[in-house]
Amino acid sequence: MDMKELFDQVETYLESLIEGNSDRLLGTIGAEKQLIRQFLDAIEQTLQSDLQGNLIAPNNFSLNVPLEYLEEIRSGQPMLEKLSENLSRAANRSGISFNGKVNISVFPDQDLEPGEFTVRAIWKEDVLSETAPSKISTGPLQAIQAFPKAFLIVGGTQIYTLEDNLVNIGRQLDNDLIIDDARVSRKHAQIRVVKGRHILFDLDSSGGTLVNNKPISQVSLHPGDVITLAGVPLVYGHDSVTSTSDTKEYRPPNTKDNPGASSTTRNLSPDDRA
Repeated sequence: MDMKELFDQVETYLESLIEGNSDRLLGTIGAEKQLIRQFLDAIEQTLQSDLQGNLIAPNNFSLNVPLEYLEEIRSGQPMLEKLSENLSRAANRSGISFNGKVNISVFPDQDLEPGEFTVRAIWKEDVLSETAPSKISTGPLQAIQAFPKAFLIVGGTQIYTLEDNLVNIGRQLDNDLIIDDARVSRKHAQIRVVKGRHILFDLDSSGGTLVNNKPISQVSLHPGDVITLAGVPLVYGHDSVTSTSDTKEYRPPNTKDNPGASSTTRNLSPDDRA
């Protein structure tokens, strides 16, 4: 079975579960199917195989929704947990294993239009294991239980708050965020606030800067993005909830009131509604 057939099989099984359940996180069958497709795309893009050839997927996901609808995500814990269970069951049926219990965290994203959402898969276990040998000196560190407005996850257990409009990152002691790792350049990267967004710049570092495994010279950051500085990873986020117990149900806007509203990349049609 090739990869397309494998994911088609997973998608078909998940869609059958959606159609047989009246409780839906996004309210409509069409939106739920688009959500499933995005989760599967995120899994496929980050899928790895071990030495025995077994397929392993990351177990942490960020579900990004428009900032203005974050407060409308209500009573979503049971449905998020059910979605997590269904993802695990469907993947296992097709020979894909997650590297832990599936966890879905909800983030706001001011670039999304009403009714849109995005999904990212994050190898958080890699963040923990890869940063462990590194000595990281930071300014305003806080416990991870209470996320501030914007932050970088450092070492998997603490956060560096992005309180200033310019943050320099590197090995040299005059940086705002100091990462004592030989792989990191003395002046490696910089985060600036530009028109209300956090923009990451690579400062011609020797080891390079990646965001979600893609080399960058500069890029606008989104919640859940994994930044890798010459092999040392950080995770960017803002205004988040910390677990599924803190999340709420996402209610897409009424498309009759807002005909331009869409879910993911297309408008929801009347046929999509339950």
